[in-house]
Amino acid sequence: MSKPSLQLLQILALLIEDPNRKFYGLEIIQETGVQAGSLYPILAGLEKKGLVVSEWEDINEQEAKRRRRRYYQITLRGVKYAEAELNSALRPIAKRIGWVS
Repeated sequence: MSKPSLQLLQILALLIEDPNRKFYGLEIIQETGVQAGSLYPILAGLEKKGLVVSEWEDINEQEAKRRRRRYYQITLRGVKYAEAELNSALRPIAKRIGWVS
C-alpha cells in the first residue's frame, strides 16, 4: 500500500472533524488549500472506495443565482480509514518530537 499524499491527509482530516457535515468542493478547497485539480480526483477515488458519499443539492439555479453544489460526506468506513491513515502518518512525527514513545 502506498503512502497517502499530503492532500489526501488534509481532506480526510477536514472530513472527520464533523462526520455528519456535508462539504461542497469550494469549502474543502478553502479549508484545506488543496487545489481543484487535485481535490476532485481524490474525492472521486474516495467515493469509488465507499469512503465518501456525494449528492447534488436540489435547487433552482436561476432562483439561487448560482450553480448547484455537489456535497461530500465521509462514511463510517471512511472515518475508520481516515483515522488509521492519519494515525499512521502522524505517529512518526509525534514520536520524533516526544509526544508518544
